[in-house]
Amino acid sequence: MQEGIERLTCLRTLGRVIVIGDKKACKSECLRNLNHLRNLAMECKGVDVGEINKAEFKNKTKLICLGIELSSSNTNEEALEYFQPPPNLEQLGLSSYRGASRLSLNWMMSITKLRKLSLRIWSGFERLSLGNCHVLNLLRLSLIGVWMMNL
Repeated sequence: MQEGIERLTCLRTLGRVIVIGDKKACKSECLRNLNHLRNLAMECKGVDVGEINKAEFKNKTKLICLGIELSSSNTNEEALEYFQPPPNLEQLGLSSYRGASRLSLNWMMSITKLRKLSLRIWSGFERLSLGNCHVLNLLRLSLIGVWMMNL
């Protein structure tokens, strides 16, 4: 991520941000004060969910479209269990996650406005539960290795 981006507090769209988990790179906490963001696409390399949550998505009330691509090194079984999404999210895309064989996205219950959900290139799952998605209009799945889906 470009140094100094955290000072662009009125920024509304970030097309593709690469967050790398080493000490020298700009971390996801650089996004902490960008509370006017409406659209964000992140690629996370070697970053765990604790690092992702430092962006404080839960405080980004204007963020309606979020895409997160996890690198193949993200294999933490709890990685998405503790994700704290923004409350007004309407579109969510998650891709390239490899982790627990049973994944329950309990935090989906807190996203009451979610209309579009895209899950791509996930592998190794036996069971995937999405909770209550009452206003979901579009569910796009590109899954490998999912045996049972609970909606």
